[in-house]
Amino acid sequence: MKQKGVECYPLNEKLSWLEQIAKWHHTQWGYLRPNETLQDVRTLYLQRLQPNHLPGTYIISKNHAPIGMFSLLNNTYSFFDNSSIPVLNHLFIATPYRGQGFFKLLMHFVDQVAHQMGFKEICGFTVDKRLNRLYEQFNCVYVGESAFLARQIFIFRKWITCEEK
Repeated sequence: MKQKGVECYPLNEKLSWLEQIAKWHHTQWGYLRPNETLQDVRTLYLQRLQPNHLPGTYIISKNHAPIGMFSLLNNTYSFFDNSSIPVLNHLFIATPYRGQGFFKLLMHFVDQVAHQMGFKEICGFTVDKRLNRLYEQFNCVYVGESAFLARQIFIFRKWITCEEK
């Protein structure tokens, strides 16, 4: 998928970027599981190699270099009321690319991927309440709070707004 010079690939098409994805994950979310090693994270992402199936990880690139990622996962979390709705997780834009509209493109790709898989809605959560306002700009609706890994989380639902082109 391509939009405004930015492309989205399933991880299985860009395995050479696995190390970068694992480092981003470990740096961004490693504090949530302090005993998780970089190798554990690599293994986690190697389990997400099925394009157009759950679980799946997608990489956003610009000029043939990775700049961000997201995952759509099977819903195994007890705090969501409907296990058939996939979970949007691990949304990330690399620091040099933040504030330039790349998150908007990432969310466009989320809609496209979820739509291609036949989903009308997805759910997700964040550990940072300040991000709720950002997600609200992309059809996400705050639906409540829960606890995960001994942290308060903020749960949202997102309706898929993608049109096939």
